[in-house]
Amino acid sequence: MRICEKCNTEYEKGRFCMQCGSDLKEKKSGEGIFDCTPDELETIDRSIEPRLVRAQTRATEAEQMALDAARLLSCTEDRLDDHAGQGFFKRCWHKLCGKQGEMQRANQKDLIEMQKYAWRYLDLLQDRDLLLAHSVITVKNNLMSLAVEQEETKNAIDRMAEKVCKRFLDLENRVGNLEVSTNIHGWLLTIDTYDYDEKFPPHFRLLRVIRDFLSLKEDAWNITEIKYLQKAVKEAGLPWKEKIRLADFVDELIDEIEDASFSQYQELLRLDSGEPDNPIPASFILENVSDPSFTSLYQIADSYVGSSAAIDALSEQLNIGKKEAIKKVLTTFIRKQGIDLEIAIPLRDLAVELLNCMKLTKNLFEEESDSMSASADSDIPEEDKDFDWYLKAAEQGDAEAQFILGKKYFDGDDEADQDQQKALDWYSKAAEQGHAKAQFELGDMYWKGEYVEKDYKKIFEWSLKAAEQGLDKAENRLGYMYHYGEYVEKDLKKAFEWYLKAAKQGLAKAECNLGAMHRFGWYVGKDCKKAFEWYSKAAEQGYATAQSALGGMYYSGNYVGKNYGKAFTWYYKAAEQDYAQALNMIGLFYDKGIYVDKSGRQAFKYFMKSAEQNDSTGQYLVGLCYYRGIGVKEKEVEGLKWYKKACENNNIDAMIKIAMHCYYKEKNIDRANIYLNRAIKNKSLTAMAIYSFIKDTKKIDSSIHQASLGYGNYGRTLGELWIADDNMYLSYEKLENAKQAYAGHLADNLLLLWDYTIFGSAKEGFLITKDLDIVSHQDKFPFSLLKENPRSVLAKMKYFEGKDSRLINAIVRLVELVKKYGNV
Repeated sequence: MRICEKCNTEYEKGRFCMQCGSDLKEKKSGEGIFDCTPDELETIDRSIEPRLVRAQTRATEAEQMALDAARLLSCTEDRLDDHAGQGFFKRCWHKLCGKQGEMQRANQKDLIEMQKYAWRYLDLLQDRDLLLAHSVITVKNNLMSLAVEQEETKNAIDRMAEKVCKRFLDLENRVGNLEVSTNIHGWLLTIDTYDYDEKFPPHFRLLRVIRDFLSLKEDAWNITEIKYLQKAVKEAGLPWKEKIRLADFVDELIDEIEDASFSQYQELLRLDSGEPDNPIPASFILENVSDPSFTSLYQIADSYVGSSAAIDALSEQLNIGKKEAIKKVLTTFIRKQGIDLEIAIPLRDLAVELLNCMKLTKNLFEEESDSMSASADSDIPEEDKDFDWYLKAAEQGDAEAQFILGKKYFDGDDEADQDQQKALDWYSKAAEQGHAKAQFELGDMYWKGEYVEKDYKKIFEWSLKAAEQGLDKAENRLGYMYHYGEYVEKDLKKAFEWYLKAAKQGLAKAECNLGAMHRFGWYVGKDCKKAFEWYSKAAEQGYATAQSALGGMYYSGNYVGKNYGKAFTWYYKAAEQDYAQALNMIGLFYDKGIYVDKSGRQAFKYFMKSAEQNDSTGQYLVGLCYYRGIGVKEKEVEGLKWYKKACENNNIDAMIKIAMHCYYKEKNIDRANIYLNRAIKNKSLTAMAIYSFIKDTKKIDSSIHQASLGYGNYGRTLGELWIADDNMYLSYEKLENAKQAYAGHLADNLLLLWDYTIFGSAKEGFLITKDLDIVSHQDKFPFSLLKENPRSVLAKMKYFEGKDSRLINAIVRLVELVKKYGNV
C-alpha cells in the first residue's frame, strides 16, 4: 500500500495522489490495522455498495451509519457484552455487515470483521464525497473522541480523522462565499441585542446560540452558513478557536447545572417531536445517535435525576461534595460508552457538531414516526419485524407489506427462499392497490423477462402508473422507452421530458441520460456545457456511466479544456466500480503512458477486468496484449482465443485482426475474407479497404465503393493502417488501391469534390482526409468557400476567430494543397 502524506489518501500502487498530485510514500508498518486481503475487500465492497448507493439520496441514514461505524471502531472484546445490545452495534451488525445471527453471541472474530466493514464504509463515504460539510466535522470529532487503548488502532483512527478533516478543508477552499439565509444574516448582525453573555453561563450560552441558529434554519446549511454559526459563537463572547477537553466540558457543564438550574439545562436540550409538550426522549437519542459529545449532554440529563440516590450515597461514602459525586457518576457512565474524555476539540467545531446532531435527531425521529404511521397497527421497529408479521399484514391487504414480501421472495434471504412466482404475485397485489414501487418492480420483472415473458406493453403500463405518482426510476424508464422506441413510438421530446422529471429528483441515471441528450444533440441542440453539468451531477453521486463520460470530455477537451489528470481521475472512479469502458480507458492510459507511468502489466490488468465482464472491447484488448506481448508473455494462440471471444460479441476490430492473421500467418485468403465480410456487414470502412487490398484490384469494386461512401464515418482508413505500420506492406500497385479505398473516408458531398488519385502518397492523402474531417465537424462551416474557390478561404479567416487551432491548421494545409496541385 502507498499513501499520500498530504491528504492521507491510500492507493494500492502509483506514484502520485489523484486528489492533490503529491508524491506517494510507502505505507509505514503498523498503519494497516484495518487492511483487508483482496478477497475480503471484494466481499466487503459487495456488501456495503448498496449502503453507499442509498447514501446518495438518504443523507440522514448515511450520517447515522457513519457515526455508528466510527463508534464501532472503539469497541474492544472486553466491551462486547456492554455494546452488543446498543443501537449502534445493532445497526452495524444488521445493516452494514448484513449479519443474521444473534448479536449477543458476537465474539472477537465478529468484531474484527465488523470493524473492517466500518472502516471501509467511512473511507468510501469520504472518497465519494457522500457527506455534507457539517456532517464531515461531526464524523471527524467523533473519530477523535474515541477511547482506544491499542496504539496501532489509535494511530489508524487518528489518520482517518485527519483525512476527514482535510477533506472538509479542501471542500471549504474550493467553495467561495455562498448566499446565506436572510434570517441567519439578520440574527448575526443583531446578535449583541440577545444579551447571551448576561443571561447564560458559557456552556449554556453555547447551547442557546446553537438552538437559536437551528430555529432560524433547520437544514441544508452551506459552508458559509456554518461559518456564520462559528462566528456567532465568537460574537457571543466564547473562546471559539480554543480547544476544550471533553472532561473539562462535562465538569464545567455540571458546575453550571448546579449553579443555575437543571430545568433550564433541560430546556436548552429540548428537541420538539412535533407534538405539543412531548419532546424527543433522551432514550431515543442515546439509542440512535452515536456521537460522543452530543450524547454526553443527554447522558447527563438522563442520569442526573435518576441517579440522585446513588449520588447521595457516594457523596457520604467518599466524604466529598454532592457536585463532585455527580461528576464521578456521570463521567463513569460516559467513559463506559468508549469515549475518551481527554480529547480536546475546538469550540467552533463542537458547535457545528452539536447543531448537526440536533438536526440528525429530529430527522431520525421524524422518519421513525412516518414509518410507524405507515404501519399504525404495529409498534414494532422495522428491523425487528419478522417474516410472519409481514405475511399477516400482507394477507390483510397492507400494500407496503405485500411489496416487502415481493422483494423478499424476489431476492431470497434467510426468511424466504427465492421464489419468482410468489414475488410476482405479491408485487401484483401491491401494484393493483397503487403502490408505486411495486408497480415499478412488476414492470421490471416484465422488462428482464427472466421468469415471465418479456412484455413491453405491461412494462410501459406499470411504469407509467408509477411515474405518474412521481417515482423517479419509473420516470427514467419511460424516458428510455420513448428514447429508443421500446413498445412506444420513438419520441425524443417525451424522452427528454421524462428524463428531466427524474433528474430533478436527483436520480443519477436520469441526470446522465440528460447529459447524453445534450452532448449528442438528441431532441435538444448540442450543448456540451449542459452535458457537462448533468454528467457532473450524476458523477458526483457515484454513477459510473457519468463518471466515464466526464473522463471522456476531459480526455478529448470537449467543452472543458483537455486535462488528462482529471480524465484519469474520473475514469478511475468509474473503473473502481468495474465499469467496462472506464477499465479499458485506464488500461490505455497505462499502455500509452498518458499521465501515469507507462506499464503494460497495469494496462493488461485493467483490460482483463473489462474482458471478464464479457465486454467486447476489453476482450479485443486482452487479445491484442497476448498477441503482441503487452504486459504478458506473448502467446499468439491465447491472443486469437480472446479475439474470437470479442468476435462473438460483434467486435469489428477483432474481426479485422483475425482476418489479418489468416492472411499473413495462415496464408488463407478465403478465411480472411470470411471475417472481413462480417466486419463489412457491420459497416466497417477499414474492412472494406482491406478487402479491396486483398483482392488486389486496381479499382475498388463498385459495390464496395458505394458502401464506403455510405459508411465512411464508421471506421479508420487503410491509409491509417499503413501509417501505423500495422503489418501492411504495400507495393506501388497496392498503394493505389489503398488511396482509392481511403478516398471514401467521411464520404459526403464535400469530399466527392476531391480527386484523391492525384496525391503523391498514401500518407498525404490520409492527412488531407483528416483535415477535411476536422472541417466537416464545424457547425455552420461555409463549405461553399471550398467548392467555389478554396484559395479564398484564407482571405475570409474572420470566420475562424476563436475557433480550435486544429481547424485553422487544417484550412491552411488545404490551401497549400490547392497551391501544389491546382484547383482539384
